[in-house]
Amino acid sequence: MDMVKAESASEDALQQHEHITQVASDANSPVFSPCGNFVAFLSDRGENKTSAVWIMPARGPGEAKLLKEFPLPVGDLTWSHEAGGIVVSADVYVDQQAANGNAEGKDSMATTAARDKALKDDKALGGLNAVVFKKLPIREWDRWLDAKMSHPFFLPVHADSASPAGYVADEGPAVDLLAGAPSAVPSGAFGGSEDW
Repeated sequence: MDMVKAESASEDALQQHEHITQVASDANSPVFSPCGNFVAFLSDRGENKTSAVWIMPARGPGEAKLLKEFPLPVGDLTWSHEAGGIVVSADVYVDQQAANGNAEGKDSMATTAARDKALKDDKALGGLNAVVFKKLPIREWDRWLDAKMSHPFFLPVHADSASPAGYVADEGPAVDLLAGAPSAVPSGAFGGSEDW
């Protein structure tokens, strides 16, 4: 997706749009900062090639700066102006949260990333990734319903004139807003940030 600015509603002006960022990788879910001078978006342009939150001036010039990288791929970016931060969604293991007593949801992404890494390690588990279904439903549209569910995560973000990005994110992990809840938000195949 090209992030463009349209100064005029005329057809000619829209066809002669001006690119405000390099389009070398995927970029999606653009949202304006509370002040309206910056645009945050999700992109896989970083070193890890997983979706992270990037920010850039809304009117240019300037290239996007990394605002926050997460241990897991994220989606459904929303800037919560009232709460003073961003909300993203990530698929986390809800069974692990209940077993570990992680009711605060402070390390949900990190523990999910560690579990995913362990599942990929052939020596530790022999490459086994089996799921035992004990209740219905077991499938939704085009995917199996395993122990991972999509949860919204909140991360405080503050304006900072000294930062080249204009904003800085808290250093700590994002907080799982539904920690321990065996439900998915956004829900299913057609859910998105409008679910919260």
